[in-house]
Amino acid sequence: MKKVLAKIDHHRHPRPVDKAHGNLPSSDKLEKPDIEFQYKNATYVLDVTFAVEANICNAFRGKILKYGGTYGDNRVIPLVLRYNGTVYEKSMNLLTKYLPEITGLEGVGARQEGEAQGNAGSGGLGTTADN
Repeated sequence: MKKVLAKIDHHRHPRPVDKAHGNLPSSDKLEKPDIEFQYKNATYVLDVTFAVEANICNAFRGKILKYGGTYGDNRVIPLVLRYNGTVYEKSMNLLTKYLPEITGLEGVGARQEGEAQGNAGSGGLGTTADN
């Protein structure tokens, strides 16, 4: 997350969501998203998750459902990564629209030993087509 946070343009006022920054959502049932940022005078959130191919669509929708009630469905950007480091196409579309400066990251989510669940990987933020 630090690598992603560092790539977001400082004019968007990116910040991690945590107690230290005083910006935890009000619901104690709601887990915190990873990063808040500004886009056209509105607060958006970016939340990163990893998913295997079979669960990738559900992981994307799940993040929108999880944070949509607090931030609004259209202001949630689920960054769903495969264990090989590639980004789910729907996530990449949102990144391109709202945070084009981070779409060139390399090595984000790159596979670590014991984590890949049978997926070979090269790292990076490349896209692959939707199922």
